[in-house]
Amino acid sequence: MFKVTGRDYCYRIFGLVLHSTVPLPELGTPRIAALGADVKFRVSAGPAPVQPGWFAASAPSDGLRWLICSRSEDGYVLNFPACAAFVVDQAGSEIVCCGAVAGVAEETIRHLLIDHVLPMVLNLRGRDALHATAVLTADGVCAFAGASGSGKSTLAASFLAAGYPVLADDCLVIQTAAAGVAAVPAYPGLRLEADSFAALRIPAQPSLAVAHYSSKRRVVLAQDRFPDTPCPLARIYLLDRAAVPAPALTPIRGRAAVTALLAHLYRLDIGDRAM
Repeated sequence: MFKVTGRDYCYRIFGLVLHSTVPLPELGTPRIAALGADVKFRVSAGPAPVQPGWFAASAPSDGLRWLICSRSEDGYVLNFPACAAFVVDQAGSEIVCCGAVAGVAEETIRHLLIDHVLPMVLNLRGRDALHATAVLTADGVCAFAGASGSGKSTLAASFLAAGYPVLADDCLVIQTAAAGVAAVPAYPGLRLEADSFAALRIPAQPSLAVAHYSSKRRVVLAQDRFPDTPCPLARIYLLDRAAVPAPALTPIRGRAAVTALLAHLYRLDIGDRAM
């Protein structure tokens, strides 16, 4: 399990300042810790809280429960039964990992925090986040939304190889701006399968393991090429590999576009009208 160092690590992620009691190498070089953290994360040796009643659960094709969510007096519990549980306060300002299953790798815990828990905490904090990958072009940010396995990260990696910075991988925060809608930088990382590394001729090393249950590798991108501020959003492309036999672009407008995007929004509690 994590070794407690007695110091805090400060990172920028999804437009927030994250303070962690353990290092998160997936987020690049930590910044100098400062007051005013938006979110604090720590690891507890205590057991996972008992969940009296869950309001949402997800399961992969093998039928095993992957994530169970429940409300608590002070917020929410996001329990990954095979790995660990995360307790989130009502304001989305504190996250505590507890009840880690023996033998679960540290990188798995970090991955769950960064790529699963934090996107839903964004929703709790009143921010809108799309299940999308995004790249920065001369004409603005292009986002690629779609189901897992549809090729979002591979497509973004191909743009990166052509010289276009990656703004977000799998979670894109969007916000209103004076000129329209802006995309908020996530963190300097990209997760790829081995065949994507080979197809794009990207060296698989140096990279980090994503999680013990995943074959993907995580590339930590150069921070000097990673945008620090929100950028204008130019387009959102919805990837659908089964729609046509050959690549094609089909415009989606109006209510059809809104309906299509709803399926790709991170939502912690769909029973909460404010969310």
